[in-house]
Formats: sequence, structure tokens, C-alpha cells
Amino acid sequence: MPFVKLDCGILRSSLWTDTDARNIFITALLMAEPYELTDPTPTICIDSLDAGDYVIPAGWYGLVKAAGVGILRQAGHDDKPTGIDALKRLSTKEQDSRTQTHDGRRLVRIDGGYIVLNYMLYRERDETGAERMRRYRAKQRHDSAQLRVTDTPLRATVTQAEAEAEAEADPSLSPQKGEGAPGCGERDKSLTGSGPGLDGLLDKLRAVGCPDSPEIIGKHVSAALHDGVSFREFFWTLDTEAAKGKHVWQVVKLTRTQAADRQRQAAEAAEVEKRRAKGEAVNIEQQKIDGYLAACCDEELAEIDGLAEAEADAAGVSATARKSVMENARRTEALRRANGTPAM
Repeated sequence: MPFVKLDCGILRSSLWTDTDARNIFITALLMAEPYELTDPTPTICIDSLDAGDYVIPAGWYGLVKAAGVGILRQAGHDDKPTGIDALKRLSTKEQDSRTQTHDGRRLVRIDGGYIVLNYMLYRERDETGAERMRRYRAKQRHDSAQLRVTDTPLRATVTQAEAEAEAEADPSLSPQKGEGAPGCGERDKSLTGSGPGLDGLLDKLRAVGCPDSPEIIGKHVSAALHDGVSFREFFWTLDTEAAKGKHVWQVVKLTRTQAADRQRQAAEAAEVEKRRAKGEAVNIEQQKIDGYLAACCDEELAEIDGLAEAEADAAGVSATARKSVMENARRTEALRRANGTPAM
């Protein structure tokens, strides 16, 4: 489900004093979903189909798949003229805006809906990521036995601690002094710097063109590690062409998908091996039964058939099922005798 963070600084922004524009903008934030514009995209005027005065650069934004009146309806704004005016103010330049990216514009119209221009800026803002990364690097450098918890929020600490626990539990995922960590396979030979771990992962993401900051990378990677994704799976993903130039959240999604595929393939291979082993056991058992019956004398065969008929009589089955019951009883008795198992 899409989400967005609401910056408390909005209380001190020029938007907060404009009640209509503020309510409509916050509603648009809640309606928006992450969306990539692969090419520069021209805007459209709010109250007509004429071309707007701004072209949105290619990149990631928030897309509201609704018309202007749809946003107004969701915001509970019944006065359409004033609502349209508020949409116009949100789409025009504002010199007093705290964020002068896009010349202070906040919400613009395109073909297909509305674009929240600063959506990804606030959505990916991580107030504690830098501190978590700093503390983790300090732990790696000094090889401390325990990470001291001071002023970071509990949830962030738990996520980071679990990420470190995975690295400590598997020595192949922790960097060794002077060389890459052993046991990670040929894939890790391409890593430079600190080797596998968060530092090595950060270096690798930069090497493949990830545009995100260390703070954002730390946040997404920690959350993925908390959910069970391993460092090794991240490095496997980053060695593929599909990871080049991607945002870290896209790399995480791709890693989860590939990890699930590997688990599924391993389960299928295990099932195939299980069936193969079972089939071989059945074949061996059948060969043993056939060999024993072929070596039996007539008297012993007659005795086995008699026991099978007695079991069929005791079962009281129909004439149709009698043949099957006798055959199973005959096989069971022959296998018992071939294995030398005492009669019950």
C-alpha cells in the first residue's frame, strides 16, 4: 500500500496559511502513488486543456490518478471555483516556498492525473538513517561486541540490530581485515572497499548507478534484512543487468522476487529428488518380490496364494475388488519372506 511521510515543517511553510490549498495538497499526498516519468513531461493548465508553463523533468514523483474535481471531492471541498483556484496556486511558482525545486510548485496537472512534485523527497526522507549507518560503521571498525543503544528510536534500533545479527551469525557475510570475507563465492570477488556487509553493499549500489543517498539505502536495506532477505541475495541481484541504475527500493523488490524464485526452484528440485528416490525404492522392492517369486517352488507359491485368498475372504470385499486385495496380499507376503521378516 502506498504511503507518504508528512513533514512537520509544513506548519512553518507558506502553504499552511492557505487553508484551501493545504487541505487539497495533503489529500493529494494521500491519494498519490510512486510513479516514474521516463521522459520530460509537459504540464496542462488546471482549468483548460492548454499546455502549461512548466515541463517536469524525468524522474520519480507521486501520481494522483484522478481529475481535479476528484481530488476536491476527496478533500471534502464543495466549492468548486475556490477549489480550482487552490489547485492553480499549487501549480504555479511560489517564491516564499521553503523548497525551490520546481520553482516552488507543488502539484501540477498532466495527461492522466496530477503529479506531486516533491512526493519522493519526503517519502524517502529518513531522519535516523544517518545515525544508524554511522553507528554500524563504528561497530565494524572497532569490532565492538555490542551495539550501544542511546537516542535512536526503538524500531530503528531493532531493525539495525537484526541486520547486524545476520552478519554475525554467518561469517561469510562479515568483512575480514585486509581481504574480502571468505565463503561468499565468486560473486563477491567483484566487491572493493570493505567487502560484504552494509559498507560493501553501499559500494556495490553506487557501482551499479543507484542514485539514492546512504541514509535512504540504509533504511530500505535494514527493513529488507529484517524481513529475511540476506546480504548474499542482495549481491546476487546487484550482479545482474536488471539492477543497473535502479533506486534501492527497486533493487529490494527485485531481490525479494529473485530470492522467492530460488526458494521455489529449490523446493521443486527437492520434490523431484524425493519422488526419484521413492521411485527407486519402489523399483527395488518390486525387483525383490519378482526375484523371490521366480525362485519359489510350486508348494511355496500355493501357500502364498492360499494366504492371499484367506485375507481376501476376511476382508469381505466384492468380487471386483477381490483380485486387487489378493494381489496386494500376495506382494506383501512375498516381500516379507524375501526380507526374512517373521510372520505376525
